[in-house]
Amino acid sequence: NHLLKRCPPAQVSEIIQSLLEHASMLASHTFGHHIVRHLLEFGTMEQQYQLLRCIERDAVRIGRSSAGGCILKHTLLLAPVEDKIWIVRAFAQDPQVLLTLAKSGRGKESVMLVLDVALEHGEQRVCESLAQHRDTLRASKVGRVVAERLDMALASRDPPCGREGVGSAELACTACMQEGHMYRDTAFKQGV
Repeated sequence: NHLLKRCPPAQVSEIIQSLLEHASMLASHTFGHHIVRHLLEFGTMEQQYQLLRCIERDAVRIGRSSAGGCILKHTLLLAPVEDKIWIVRAFAQDPQVLLTLAKSGRGKESVMLVLDVALEHGEQRVCESLAQHRDTLRASKVGRVVAERLDMALASRDPPCGREGVGSAELACTACMQEGHMYRDTAFKQGV
């Protein structure tokens, strides 16, 4: 942390390059994730880019680690918007990863951020993936908070066809598909 803040990038570039080569392992480590967080926060744009690609590439493995929730949370707080979307998609590749994170103290906050990013950018599949596990989330003391947030988020979304009174985007999707309504939101149409 002190090196990244106080030293010119040229002076620490070899050290940082070595850290970047091991970023996936560090991101999964109980203490190593602090290094990754500091690189995300204080690294050069090129270093941050390399780190984000590594996190995206190894998201499922990182998400299964004890430090996964911390890495996901800090990545979503610090990354540019377009990278946040790719990171959310990467972590959502395996629904069990988000489910496990949602039921852990550290991971709960990161999954809440995942929901925010997913809803803000039309990544409905991420929400639907978690929605399939509502009962499991509700059975968990920590996961219950995520289930409530998911229910509120889905209930407050306008259906993509503009139908009123359906109650949730998930139900609207099903109702719209059965009744053959046209989609206004092409991103949603592609996600179905």
